[in-house]
Amino acid sequence: MIDALAHRFHPLEAVTHAVQLIAAGTDTTASLIANVVHRLFEDRRRVEELLADRSLVGRAVEESLRLDAPLEYVLRTATGPAEVGRERVERGDRVVVSLLAANRDEAAWGSDAGEFRLDRRPERAMLSFGAGIHLCLGAGLARLEARLLVEELLERFPGCRLAPGWRYKPSRSSMLRRPATLEVVL
Repeated sequence: MIDALAHRFHPLEAVTHAVQLIAAGTDTTASLIANVVHRLFEDRRRVEELLADRSLVGRAVEESLRLDAPLEYVLRTATGPAEVGRERVERGDRVVVSLLAANRDEAAWGSDAGEFRLDRRPERAMLSFGAGIHLCLGAGLARLEARLLVEELLERFPGCRLAPGWRYKPSRSSMLRRPATLEVVL
């Protein structure tokens, strides 16, 4: 398989793709980490829950991914005719898919879909990392990095919290969802 791919790409194309993957993974993982830390620290009870039961850290990362997808939307090209909502989409049409809307769909997640809950047991997969052939290549690594960072924060700085006076301001990126800054007191 690798040999077949090697023949399809010019070396410059291969390097360009590799750089793009690294840059994309860095931005989205940084967004995931900032989002999960913000969600945990905005309510000290969440931190206390995690201090009491470290097995909830993975669930906190998943709930952060669901509620605050690092990428707010993705662009897709329709491979055939379809109806989305009440709109007709034809083969070749470009479609903007809101990951935030999908992950907060009350039909899928319940009437509290807009709330961060450590006790949520997802019945459906959230779409923050895509699905199928569009599944993010770095999904597992991003989850691992976020989980390890939260575990280390709890272990080394159990009293950590948001800095007094800090207020959430969104990043200026039109595609990434995260705070512009995140100030914490360790």
